[in-house]
Amino acid sequence: MSWGFPIATTRETGYVNENFTYLTLENMTDNVEALKKMQLMTDSEINAIVDQNLVILKSKYTWEVIKSKFIQQFEKIIYD
Repeated sequence: MSWGFPIATTRETGYVNENFTYLTLENMTDNVEALKKMQLMTDSEINAIVDQNLVILKSKYTWEVIKSKFIQQFEKIIYD
């Protein structure tokens, strides 16, 4: 995702409300269909997803954001 490319993942990864194609652990037929749809995306559809994903990356997954989350978790462990 670091370049904003479309992502296929399962909900079990913990990523929710993102612009992802979600696969299931139970239904491989649905997964194949979902991946086929991704392969058939037009350039404009892919570029739109890339643009949306880059906005998400810059707001939620920068090193500053990640560092802050780590510090919060460490402080919670230490001081709670």
